[in-house]
Amino acid sequence: MSLSVGIVAAIVAGLGWAALDVLRKQLAASLSPTVQAALLLLGQAPLFVVWALWAEAPLPAQGYWAPGLVLVGITVAAQVLFAAALQAGALSLTIPMLSFTPALSAIFAWAWLGEVPSLKQRVGVGLIVVGALILHGGPDTWRAPWRLLLGPLRDRGARLMLIVAALWSLTITFDKHCLEFAERPAHAAIQSLVAASSLLVVLAVRRDLGALRGVRGVWGTWLAAVLALALAVAMQLLALQTVLVSLVEGVKRSFGLISSVILGKVIFGEAVTLNKLLGVGLMAFGLSRLL
Repeated sequence: MSLSVGIVAAIVAGLGWAALDVLRKQLAASLSPTVQAALLLLGQAPLFVVWALWAEAPLPAQGYWAPGLVLVGITVAAQVLFAAALQAGALSLTIPMLSFTPALSAIFAWAWLGEVPSLKQRVGVGLIVVGALILHGGPDTWRAPWRLLLGPLRDRGARLMLIVAALWSLTITFDKHCLEFAERPAHAAIQSLVAASSLLVVLAVRRDLGALRGVRGVWGTWLAAVLALALAVAMQLLALQTVLVSLVEGVKRSFGLISSVILGKVIFGEAVTLNKLLGVGLMAFGLSRLL
């Protein structure tokens, strides 16, 4: 597969993730974080199983299972925390925190896969950090700049999304490692099936399986979210075959960063402040350095 195909796949994945952000914010008004995550994984699992059967993908090699099971745990935790973050905070304040994902991905990929970030990419990481601090600064930020350091920590949604960013930076690195032992269709099917089953067990232990019926009231939004998620995951796995982990994450987060402010205003009526514009601008420039 050529590099150009990988770049196009990364762009399509970015559009899919951006659409999913908005759809999950809408679902957060009706479904608990665990139920939302379970329903999304349950929806995508059959799609990936059909893909694996159609492609006649063999079972993964033995080296797949240890990192594959770790990846399931990370995925489940990230999915639940992502839904909780959207439930707790504004789209335009939570989604930009995921800009830390490519920065952390670059660090983890450096340690795990030997992909060394350049000086320009390291500068990009610094700009993302500064942008995030400005984004969450209050109206008195410029009179007391030291308060910037506490900005993201004051917002519960932002705190949760920072944890998600750390988890997802590990996820994409483990994805690339797992693809050394498995074909994309088999990997996607196994991950979605095991992750969905794990969340069903959690709901059963909590005697909360009945909450899954809540999808009846939002089935259209849920179906759109499932399709967006399946598209985003499939294109991301395709891109990872030829494109660096940090670059795939950079493309994905660029779309999410810009759309969070625009769609946050258009769909959810969130305010567009000077801090948001400056913060998002710096984070977007930082992402461009990572690319």
